[in-house]
Amino acid sequence: AKKKAKGAGKREAEEAAKKAAEEEAAKAAAAAEEAKAAKANAKKELEKQKKALRKEKARLREQSARADGWVGHPGEDDVEELANSFSVQRCDEIKALYDEIEANENEDAIVAVLTGELAKLEGAKSEERKAAADAAAKRAESESKGEQKSAPWDDEDEIKLLDKACNQKFPMGTKDRWERVAEYVCEHGARPRTAKEVMTRYKAGL
Repeated sequence: AKKKAKGAGKREAEEAAKKAAEEEAAKAAAAAEEAKAAKANAKKELEKQKKALRKEKARLREQSARADGWVGHPGEDDVEELANSFSVQRCDEIKALYDEIEANENEDAIVAVLTGELAKLEGAKSEERKAAADAAAKRAESESKGEQKSAPWDDEDEIKLLDKACNQKFPMGTKDRWERVAEYVCEHGARPRTAKEVMTRYKAGL
């Protein structure tokens, strides 16, 4: 009787474990489906926002063309640059700009709005260039100090890391490419490396 009871208890435990495993698997499957649906919805929403942005850009071009050829009009290329400076996150801003231009019947007023927006854009670009120049100067100073201390590239695993970082993770065209490559090599390798080090070694051939 004890043996029979023990066997029954074992079966119950196995069934309970099996049921728990099935429930966990069902939860995982449901979570995966939910994540998949959320990703699909996010993609749809992004496409919707992109479509709305394209529409607002076209409307901005049309309104700007009302003063085309007028004294002081910045020209089609600058208007295009202005339109392309707006991202999906700034769709409301480009719509507000369109509304502002549309409300003006006077060509001089339209030109004033356009040149004002272009001046803001140029100011933002100047700030970005200044920040980039300052960052480059700091890197140059930092790297010149550590240049003599640069460790040799004698670790095959480190070379493979560099190859993976440059050709798979951060290919040509990636923003701040060498800084990100250096971070990746430092994170996964055994030695600290600067952006200049990884760039120089990569350009020397792997």
